[in-house]
Amino acid sequence: MSRHRRVLRRQPGGAAGDWAAGAAGRARAEALREVGVDEVVEMAVQLALERFRSGDEAEMEFPSSFTSTERAFVHRLCQSLGLVSKSKGKGANRYLTVRKKDVSEAHAGMTCGLALRTKHAVRSLIQRFPVTNKEGTELLPRTERGNACAVESENKEVNKITFRLNDGIPQVPVKRGESEFDSFRQSLPVLEKQEEIVQIIKDNKIVLIIGETGSGKTTQIPQFILDDCYKNGTACRVFCTQPRRLAAVAVAERVAAERREKIGQTIGYQIRLESRVSPKTLVTFCTNDMLLGTLMAGDSTLSTVTHVIVVSILWSFMWG
Repeated sequence: MSRHRRVLRRQPGGAAGDWAAGAAGRARAEALREVGVDEVVEMAVQLALERFRSGDEAEMEFPSSFTSTERAFVHRLCQSLGLVSKSKGKGANRYLTVRKKDVSEAHAGMTCGLALRTKHAVRSLIQRFPVTNKEGTELLPRTERGNACAVESENKEVNKITFRLNDGIPQVPVKRGESEFDSFRQSLPVLEKQEEIVQIIKDNKIVLIIGETGSGKTTQIPQFILDDCYKNGTACRVFCTQPRRLAAVAVAERVAAERREKIGQTIGYQIRLESRVSPKTLVTFCTNDMLLGTLMAGDSTLSTVTHVIVVSILWSFMWG
């Protein structure tokens, strides 16, 4: 690995430097695959390290019950995540500690003060034109791009396996386009209550909406939120659950068609082992297990979600 770092320092820039950074990332990913550990252990270690990176703890410890192979996997994963790992002790008492690199001194003088008006302007621009993962990687120093690509790939795989919804930021929706379904939408009973429903959602944290099958609750209420946020220039991000995978896909495609968009733009879906979302997706239809998996993960994915809509709540479940 040290040979790759020397190559990166010698490159002044350009395609050669980018190729070397990509090669370093591929080498690290390949090194992780070479260390064969149980899938459950791999997922648990990845989740624990991600929480540690985003948390306030300065050091964490893995138990002495880890085998030498499992410790080797932790060492290589820590290296790809920019963490420092060290094994201590001997024999059955050998354990592993992980700590974050001390970079406080390096960044102590790197501050930038912005006026409140400027902060609002920057935030508005980021909400309207969010930075994609690819653009974020390109903004990193060349020596870190390989690590970022490897971590991003690992995070995507973890999300698929552990049934977790993707991260994102709230944005102001774009204006809905006219479509061939507009006349049908106007005939739906729920359209008569649009303003009332929107106002109730604004005034309450929890709202229970009851309506007949076919009244348009599932397809229209997420659009009520989008249209109101566009009208008022308010950022939003919505998760909408469906009881079945097929229903999540079908409803997402229908809503996207009603707004004259392609699936994966403003409207997307995420189900087990399949995802059609992008950085611009504001309404994500998903299955109940995807939302539950995200909640159980204890991460910050839902901290940027403004609305969660749970569809088809069974009365027997609610009232026992």
